[in-house]
Amino acid sequence: MTALSYYGLSFNPFDKQQVKEKGWFLSQDLLEMLNRLDYLKDTRGIGVFTAGPGMGKSFALRQRIIVHYTFSGLSDAEVADYVRHKLVCAGGDETIIDPDTILAAVSSRNII
Repeated sequence: MTALSYYGLSFNPFDKQQVKEKGWFLSQDLLEMLNRLDYLKDTRGIGVFTAGPGMGKSFALRQRIIVHYTFSGLSDAEVADYVRHKLVCAGGDETIIDPDTILAAVSSRNII
């Protein structure tokens, strides 16, 4: 028996991948949080948003997020260029490390 069926739920309310939440109640606290987020977005641009556990911070933020960005890592060649650049910035000679050694080290990295 799954937790969903045990508790009689039709969806996981804690699933962070859900874009649209279902059946949410627009309480006075939630309305205030949404209004404060709108104020931060429209007039301040940046701010700190705090509340106690279970107050709906994550839910309120998901209602107002307008940009989702996925950052992809650097390619092996870009990492090798970066290492050589840092060597030069530190006052070293970029030829101190063989380019094949840098590429071998970069391409052997384990990404989980």
